[in-house]
Amino acid sequence: MFIRILLFDFIFFVFALFSFPKFLLRSKQAEDGNRYWNERWGKFEPEILSRIQKNKKQGKKLIWIHAVSVGEVLSLKVFIHQLKQQFPESLVLISTTTPTGYKVAESLDCILIYFPLDFSFVIRRVLKALKPDLILLAEKEIWPNFVQLAHQQNIVVGIVNGRMSEDSLRGYQKVGFLMKPIFNSVNFCLVQSELDFKRFAQLITEEKVKLMGNMKYDQIISGISSVSNSNEMKTSLGFSLGDQILIAGSTHEKEEKFLLEAFVSLKKEFPNLRLLLVPRHPERAEVISEEVTRVGLKPKLFSCAVSPISAEDILIVDQIGKLKDLYLMSDIVFVGGSLIHHGGQNPIEPAYYEKPILTGPHVYNFHDVYQQLAMNDAVQMISDHSLLETRLRYLLKDKKRQMELGRNAKAVVERLQGSSQKHVEWIEKFVSQPQFVEKV
Repeated sequence: MFIRILLFDFIFFVFALFSFPKFLLRSKQAEDGNRYWNERWGKFEPEILSRIQKNKKQGKKLIWIHAVSVGEVLSLKVFIHQLKQQFPESLVLISTTTPTGYKVAESLDCILIYFPLDFSFVIRRVLKALKPDLILLAEKEIWPNFVQLAHQQNIVVGIVNGRMSEDSLRGYQKVGFLMKPIFNSVNFCLVQSELDFKRFAQLITEEKVKLMGNMKYDQIISGISSVSNSNEMKTSLGFSLGDQILIAGSTHEKEEKFLLEAFVSLKKEFPNLRLLLVPRHPERAEVISEEVTRVGLKPKLFSCAVSPISAEDILIVDQIGKLKDLYLMSDIVFVGGSLIHHGGQNPIEPAYYEKPILTGPHVYNFHDVYQQLAMNDAVQMISDHSLLETRLRYLLKDKKRQMELGRNAKAVVERLQGSSQKHVEWIEKFVSQPQFVEKV
């Protein structure tokens, strides 16, 4: 193991060198840049350590949940809430790697830290300081030194809401001689779909892999939109009740260009059409504003928006946590990350709100969700950006079809909810029985 740890230290060092600009950017985005760097190096605030030590002396367990960023944190919200209800005597710690994920996690009333860098000396320092009893990794966050050193200290490590793309599987299989011992160090893997089960079972002993469903279907429960009347929201933002609202949610680079080009053309035919761009990364708002200006329209930032919004205004949402409420007032939703090779973004919120969903072809990160929607006539999927204008025109002309797609989408979400509770019930085996490691 010693040689393997040194090898992963070297690999992570190379990774860190290339990723340093990203780390630097994130430290600037964080509310407290010093805290970001300190915690990534395994140095925590005294109040955090004091709280953990106090609870440990009282015999309480520490459950560490790692969710890399916003999407993972949102997916786990119901699970974390139910976990805390089921085990009120346990302490829950959440780690993220991004400031945006950290910000969203602040609402969960847990101990919150930035995830440590995967150098062995950092991980040893962190495990010694925090002494977790159970580590839960969201989706596929496998950091080699973290996993193997936790396993070495008899800490239970599990994957929750696990998912695995075909590309990730091939990547892990190429370095199987390195990663097989790491995956063998995982005690259990609770996955989203049958396809994820098959892929994880090629990396982890099949007996450790359990099909639990996708927690993303439950996230709606944790935050039904605070705006009960979509018309009220429309008017509060300066839109007219007769406006047709197209919301492009969680968009990525290049997608805004495609959407704006389609919008300019459609606007001639549908003068009441309005467009809201909600980039996945709000810090891109300035670049998107330049793109809006380029096509002859006026950008307006959500953070500075004042009524009324003119027909030429494109509202750019430059704040996190707003998309759920905004979906409620939409007539049509485009879900981003799908016209480029990113893998798509989560369509469950607009589906729950009975909105007609349009997406591109690249949705492999949410394959099971989109498969369910497609099988139940609940999504419109286009093969490339050249069809964006045509499909939007089709939906704008057919209100009945919009309503049909929306109803079908909500029915899919309601049928597939309940995964979070299944996760909690399974994890109870460990929290209630200290000898769980021997039974897995």
